[in-house]
Amino acid sequence: FSTQRIEKHGMTGAMAKEGSSEFDKEIAEDLAIQVMRKKLHDKWFQGRLKAKSIHLPFKEAVKWARAMGRWDSEEEWWEWIEMGEGKNPYIPSNPEKYYGERGQWRGWDYWLGVNKYAPK
Repeated sequence: FSTQRIEKHGMTGAMAKEGSSEFDKEIAEDLAIQVMRKKLHDKWFQGRLKAKSIHLPFKEAVKWARAMGRWDSEEEWWEWIEMGEGKNPYIPSNPEKYYGERGQWRGWDYWLGVNKYAPK
């Protein structure tokens, strides 16, 4: 950072060490801006970490999972999640945990609409 500022003003390292009050003020202002940006970014990032995920209600999420028709088992679901492609942000990656914590989980067969829950 300071090297960029020195180069911008056409000063050598020796000249910068000798000091220039105008140069020092600009460096201090730039540092203050950088510190403020970092603090704002950190505050924003911490807020994102604490933010609740917004997922569809269980019934709607089940409709989505079944309509996709991509999975016949829990293992296939996890393979798809690991690929990270095409994931719906409104569907939890771990529906068993998310909906289980809410007392709504009815099992992978129900979630995927397979075996006894398969359409006839």
